[in-house]
Amino acid sequence: MLVDKTSQGPEEDSITIERCKIGRFSGDGLNLKFIWCITLSGNMICYNEGSGVRLSGYHALISDNWISGNGLSVFGAYEWSPAISITGNRIEWNGARGPSACIYLKHSSHYNICSHYIDRSSGPAIATIEDQGRGCLYVTVTGNMIYRSGRATQRKLDDSDSSQIRVEASRGIVVTGNTLTAGRDDNMDPKGTSPKYGIVLGNLKNSVISYNAMRGAECRPCVRGIHGSKLPPAT
Repeated sequence: MLVDKTSQGPEEDSITIERCKIGRFSGDGLNLKFIWCITLSGNMICYNEGSGVRLSGYHALISDNWISGNGLSVFGAYEWSPAISITGNRIEWNGARGPSACIYLKHSSHYNICSHYIDRSSGPAIATIEDQGRGCLYVTVTGNMIYRSGRATQRKLDDSDSSQIRVEASRGIVVTGNTLTAGRDDNMDPKGTSPKYGIVLGNLKNSVISYNAMRGAECRPCVRGIHGSKLPPAT
């Protein structure tokens, strides 16, 4: 499903997609370019070779969907996009083709990412990434259950991607009240236990990372600093 606009346009699109099954496509399930106002609710978006939802646009509500088995991200904001709420989705076994996180933000702003169950991501469950020197702004990540991220499949993960949450080069980020637990594939092979880290962070300003439960959340120290960040010892 494709919205192929070249600009935002003079007025809202106001598209609603509900109770659809969108799956087994060779690209993205939904590719929404310069969308303005969209609601995605109650859908199953599954087994697409690209992302489940790829979006560059404004003002989206994405809630109560089941998003499973997509080759890249569940939600990929690979270009700037503001004012997005992503809440209450069931997300599992995505990202085997990579490189991506389940919820992947590059140079985006004003996001709520709340109350998801995110299981067995091939890479971080949630990542805010710098793009050409521009980071993300004003993102809240709270109340999520994140389980056994960093699964290595068709690609080799670097240390920063073997994590539950990765936030870097961003401003005004809040990551609080999340539950992060390590795990392995369903066959319980102990060699597949992941991730290496609970939270990877670096180059943040005006941000709060606190009150996240990480008992058993990783195979190495809970928090890893990158890009020269100075952190206290992990506890």
